[in-house]
Amino acid sequence: MSLEARAANEPVLLRLSTGFDSAITDVDTGFSRLTGWPREEALGQTVAILFGPWSDRAAVDRVTRAVERGEDLEPLPVKLYSYTGNVFDAMVAVAPDGAGGVTCRLDANAGVAEVVHRASDDESRDVVAPAPDRLLPVLIEILNDGVAVVDEDERIVAANGVFARMVGHAPDELV
Repeated sequence: MSLEARAANEPVLLRLSTGFDSAITDVDTGFSRLTGWPREEALGQTVAILFGPWSDRAAVDRVTRAVERGEDLEPLPVKLYSYTGNVFDAMVAVAPDGAGGVTCRLDANAGVAEVVHRASDDESRDVVAPAPDRLLPVLIEILNDGVAVVDEDERIVAANGVFARMVGHAPDELV
């Protein structure tokens, strides 16, 4: 059974199986419009395809846990990632679908602030994404797998802590 088409400004729905190996089993037509993920490529993937380095880890864990356990999750703000890597804010909610799976609702029109503000010396300032040359080390470090980047002379120019532990050295000894 397919999810019905929805208006462009309505929340997007996706259906997932539950359990540790939960996967997307159906998406409505708005899913591709909002996320850029082609329906065929999204089916069979986990909900993790929507998360990235700017997604709050605690929120990601709550969504993932609710999907795996088939539990209700009240809407919470999460930074999501499109197919092309663009970041957008959305409210994400999870609810059992009555058929052994869950329905996940993504609402990008729920009034989530477009710019994140942080208090600093009694003033607010915009949080700006790091420059591309500073983003690679951040991405490498958040990975759960050991990663090392080598240059054309086969010298390690960047490595994360997991890789350093794998080879028995401190990260600063490798670079």
